[in-house]
Parts: sequence; structure tokens; C-alpha cells
Amino acid sequence: MVRSENFLPAAHSSFAVETDQTRKGSFRKNVGEMSSWSSNLGINYTLPLDKHLISLFGNWLISQDSNNYVNLSAVG
Repeated sequence: MVRSENFLPAAHSSFAVETDQTRKGSFRKNVGEMSSWSSNLGINYTLPLDKHLISLFGNWLISQDSNNYVNLSAVG
């Protein structure tokens, strides 16, 4: 989910052909969150029986990652 705010003034109308004044105005803010999941499965098997060797290995990995972020940008 992302939430955004945009603010322009410095008498807006997109800064009426600017002519610097430290590039008039503008402010943007984006706030959001991201989530991701991943999983991994592995199996190993070995058998040779003469003089013995029997092995079975397995693993399963599940991970989840969450992030929150804020991006700010201002001019003027």
C-alpha cells in the first residue's frame, strides 16, 4: 500500500515559467510498505548398501520480509 501527498505552491500554476527564486516550490511524500515471501526445498538421497551407506537429508526454508518506507522530495 502506498500513500502519496503532493503540494505545489510558491504561487503554483506550475511556477509560471519559473525564473529561479530557488525554483519556486514543490513537495512530495510517499509512504508505503512492502512484503515478500520465499521458500526453498532441498532433498538429498544416497543408498549404496555393500558395506553400508544409507542417507536421506531434507530441508525446507520459508522466509518473510517486511519493509516500511518514506520518500520525501522538496524544492523551493
